[in-house]
Amino acid sequence: MTPSLSRGRPSGRERRASQSGSIPAIVTGRYDQNVGDAMKTLDTELAKEAKAIVALAFRNGPIEDVHVGKVCPVCHGSPDYSRITEDEMKAMMKSAVNAVYKLLWNSDRDPNSYRKSIDYGVGFTSRWDDPE
Repeated sequence: MTPSLSRGRPSGRERRASQSGSIPAIVTGRYDQNVGDAMKTLDTELAKEAKAIVALAFRNGPIEDVHVGKVCPVCHGSPDYSRITEDEMKAMMKSAVNAVYKLLWNSDRDPNSYRKSIDYGVGFTSRWDDPE
């Protein structure tokens, strides 16, 4: 099944397929050839929107509390050690889900509020890399 290109969100049919046990291509990274070809050309507005959503949903959430702490002198740079506790990870994911839910809810029901949120989020991402 080809993923919907509408804001990257699956259609109702795709959501039902996902709920029935098949994993959507957006999760697995496996896309229909036509979709893959279409994604080779960067849509700069969509890239800006994606980065703004990440800034609003993840970067400006509880991860900032972890980020501002001191560097661990023993485990810094070693992938063998976890640097985020389960509780911290849970708080980050919960915050991100809540923020994305609010953004998606507004995108359908209050487009002006959604646009203002995205414009605000863009302000945090001017030096971020574009999607690949």
